[in-house]
Amino acid sequence: MNNVKSQDAILFRKSKRRVITRTIFTYLFLVAYCIGVYLAMNHPFLIVNSGSFSVLLMGMIVLQLGIFAVLMMMITTGSKFYRFLFWIAFLGSAACLYVPVRSAMDDTGHLLSFIVLGLAMLVKLYVLYEYGIYLHKNPSAKVLFDHIVEVDEEGEYEDAHFRKDMEEARRKANPKPTILPNSNLAYEQESQEEIMDVFEERWSYQKVAKRLGLCIYGSMMVFPIVIQVFNSLFASFDFEHVFAIRDMFIACMVSALVWTLAVFFLYYNNPKSKMVVYGCIASEVIRIALYLPVFIGYIRSDNISYPLRAYIFFIILDLLRYFLIYFNIKPIFQMEPPLEENTDEQEDEYL
Repeated sequence: MNNVKSQDAILFRKSKRRVITRTIFTYLFLVAYCIGVYLAMNHPFLIVNSGSFSVLLMGMIVLQLGIFAVLMMMITTGSKFYRFLFWIAFLGSAACLYVPVRSAMDDTGHLLSFIVLGLAMLVKLYVLYEYGIYLHKNPSAKVLFDHIVEVDEEGEYEDAHFRKDMEEARRKANPKPTILPNSNLAYEQESQEEIMDVFEERWSYQKVAKRLGLCIYGSMMVFPIVIQVFNSLFASFDFEHVFAIRDMFIACMVSALVWTLAVFFLYYNNPKSKMVVYGCIASEVIRIALYLPVFIGYIRSDNISYPLRAYIFFIILDLLRYFLIYFNIKPIFQMEPPLEENTDEQEDEYL
């Protein structure tokens, strides 16, 4: 009986941790969405010259962030009531689609702005819907909310995570005996294995995904704000133009879109994660190659002139941004790829 209770406690603790991780990722996406919408709708190309619309947009952003922050914290307690409240909040968020639709009908001059806002809302609703389905159908969520553990006909856990959790618990309960090496070669091999074990304990694909997600989504807010704060360093000679704010925001936005795919592959331990990371690196190289003519155009422009420091500081900030990305993906190249056999079970888990 005690053994069964111990297993249940282990599965419950691990399942709760996975649900909390998924919840944090979902809320981080919501924060990135709100920041992206706010910056996009204040961009000169998309800005809507209406005080009432700006107030309404800010109200929706602040209200959604506040409601979902409180609700998601309550969801991690494992109460079915808050899981039900999530769907009510989801319907309220879906009702916000009325704002861009009605605004587009009343102000056709800013039709493109309202279309962009509507598409962004649809993406947000899709992510929230997937999170809601996760709370009902995911095996870890079933353990947390419904206290149900799914097993097959042979009594084995259907979910690969549960089997891994129990194997890890058994290894900790019954550590392997220490074997004295018979030679220097055996000692070196054992030392290398210990180093790799410590490295794997410190790093995992999911940990890298979390750090990379924080990096790319945080960059969308941090770097444009830094340029805005130190506006004088990037302004033109007449102090009327600043190319760096717009270009840095677009660069961060493109990087976020590119690396989001890698974040999901890494978080779900997909065997093709490294291939996706290399693809993201290639995409960044292509983005830089496409941006170079634009950047050179600023330097050669006769209409708007910028001091040399504006270009230097912009390059330094962009290099710092890429260094942060490299720093977060560097452990991947020293890790073994996940096993192919876990892929199908993980896909079933997150659908």
